[in-house]
Amino acid sequence: MKKRKRKAQEKKSSKEKFYWHVIKYMKNSGVKISQVTYKNIRGTSASKVAMNFICSSSNPCNGIKLQNIRLTYNKRAATSSCSNAAGFSNEVVIPRSCLQK
Repeated sequence: MKKRKRKAQEKKSSKEKFYWHVIKYMKNSGVKISQVTYKNIRGTSASKVAMNFICSSSNPCNGIKLQNIRLTYNKRAATSSCSNAAGFSNEVVIPRSCLQK
Protein backbone atom coordinates (compact mmCIF):
# COMPACT_ATOMS: atom_id res chain seq x y z
CA MET A 1 0.00 0.00 0.00
CA LYS A 2 2.79 2.45 0.88
CA LYS A 3 4.55 1.69 -2.40
CA ARG A 4 1.46 2.63 -4.45
CA LYS A 5 0.97 5.85 -2.52
CA ARG A 6 4.62 6.85 -3.02
CA LYS A 7 4.43 6.09 -6.77
CA ALA A 8 1.29 8.22 -7.05
CA GLN A 9 3.05 11.10 -5.28
CA GLU A 10 6.10 10.79 -7.55
CA LYS A 11 3.87 10.77 -10.63
CA LYS A 12 1.96 13.83 -9.42
CA SER A 13 5.09 15.80 -8.58
CA SER A 14 6.73 15.05 -11.93
CA LYS A 15 3.67 16.41 -13.75
CA GLU A 16 3.34 19.51 -11.59
CA LYS A 17 6.96 20.54 -11.16
CA PHE A 18 8.49 23.04 -13.52
CA TYR A 19 12.00 22.10 -14.60
CA TRP A 20 14.06 25.04 -15.72
CA HIS A 21 17.65 24.50 -16.76
CA VAL A 22 18.76 27.74 -18.33
CA ILE A 23 22.24 27.72 -19.86
CA LYS A 24 24.95 25.24 -19.03
CA TYR A 25 28.07 24.80 -21.14
CA MET A 26 31.50 23.29 -20.68
CA LYS A 27 34.28 25.60 -19.56
CA ASN A 28 35.84 26.23 -22.99
CA SER A 29 32.82 25.96 -25.26
CA GLY A 30 32.87 27.47 -28.74
CA VAL A 31 29.20 28.42 -28.35
CA LYS A 32 28.39 32.07 -27.62
CA ILE A 33 25.03 32.89 -26.00
CA SER A 34 23.78 36.49 -26.14
CA GLN A 35 20.60 38.57 -26.25
CA VAL A 36 18.30 35.96 -24.65
CA THR A 37 15.14 36.95 -22.75
CA TYR A 38 13.36 34.81 -20.15
CA LYS A 39 10.01 36.27 -19.10
CA ASN A 40 6.75 35.39 -17.38
CA ILE A 41 8.00 32.14 -15.85
CA ARG A 42 6.40 30.74 -12.69
CA GLY A 43 6.73 27.37 -11.06
CA THR A 44 8.65 24.93 -8.92
CA SER A 45 12.24 23.96 -9.62
CA ALA A 46 13.39 20.34 -9.43
CA SER A 47 16.53 21.53 -7.62
CA LYS A 48 17.39 24.24 -5.12
CA VAL A 49 19.37 26.10 -7.82
CA ALA A 50 16.48 27.14 -10.06
CA MET A 51 18.45 29.38 -12.43
CA ASN A 52 21.83 28.07 -13.52
CA PHE A 53 23.84 30.23 -15.93
CA ILE A 54 27.20 28.46 -16.34
CA CYS A 55 28.90 29.90 -19.42
CA SER A 56 32.28 29.52 -21.07
CA SER A 57 35.13 31.74 -19.90
CA SER A 58 36.33 32.05 -23.51
CA ASN A 59 32.82 32.92 -24.79
CA PRO A 60 30.89 34.39 -21.84
CA CYS A 61 27.11 34.82 -22.03
CA ASN A 62 25.90 38.42 -22.26
CA GLY A 63 22.72 40.37 -22.81
CA ILE A 64 20.63 37.93 -20.77
CA LYS A 65 17.36 39.54 -19.65
CA LEU A 66 15.22 38.18 -16.81
CA GLN A 67 11.70 39.57 -16.48
CA ASN A 68 8.79 38.59 -14.23
CA ILE A 69 10.13 35.27 -12.90
CA ARG A 70 8.94 33.50 -9.74
CA LEU A 71 10.48 30.13 -8.96
CA THR A 72 10.46 28.15 -5.71
CA TYR A 73 11.94 24.90 -4.51
CA ASN A 74 9.88 22.64 -2.21
CA LYS A 75 7.67 25.62 -1.29
CA ARG A 76 10.77 27.54 -0.16
CA ALA A 77 13.17 30.02 -1.66
CA ALA A 78 15.24 28.80 -4.60
CA THR A 79 18.68 30.15 -5.54
CA SER A 80 20.55 31.11 -8.70
CA SER A 81 24.09 30.34 -9.83
CA CYS A 82 26.14 32.26 -12.40
CA SER A 83 29.56 31.93 -13.95
CA ASN A 84 30.71 34.14 -16.84
CA ALA A 85 27.16 35.42 -17.39
CA ALA A 86 26.08 39.05 -17.74
CA GLY A 87 22.73 40.71 -18.16
CA PHE A 88 19.99 42.38 -16.17
CA SER A 89 16.61 41.83 -14.61
CA ASN A 90 13.53 43.96 -14.28
CA GLU A 91 10.12 43.57 -12.72
CA VAL A 92 10.00 40.76 -10.12
CA VAL A 93 12.70 38.08 -10.32
CA ILE A 94 12.70 35.35 -7.66
CA PRO A 95 15.24 33.97 -6.92
CA ARG A 96 17.43 37.06 -7.07
CA SER A 97 19.47 37.31 -10.25
CA CYS A 98 23.19 36.58 -10.02
CA LEU A 99 24.00 37.97 -13.49
CA GLN A 100 26.88 40.44 -13.75
CA LYS A 101 25.85 43.88 -14.94
